[in-house]
Amino acid sequence: DGLPVFTGVQTCQPGYATTLHWHPYVECLFVLEGSMEAWLDGEEARPALLSAGDMIALPACVPHRFRNAGDGTLRLLGIHSSPTRIVHRIED
Repeated sequence: DGLPVFTGVQTCQPGYATTLHWHPYVECLFVLEGSMEAWLDGEEARPALLSAGDMIALPACVPHRFRNAGDGTLRLLGIHSSPTRIVHRIED
């Protein structure tokens, strides 16, 4: 009755950034096009820089953010290790 993962392609324009949020499962982000910075809460000064072909695994229950790090379109494949997408946003 459904796969144990939820996937989706997200297209982000230049300047896009997520709010601080977390998921109750591991989330993998695979960059299809463009470049992205991603970081865990408290590690804003040391973001991971990813470009097309790169992937990052973000741990369960740890707040994180990502942003389009370039001046072109960022397209990424989000892989959620859950049959449904669950997002807990943290208000700034």
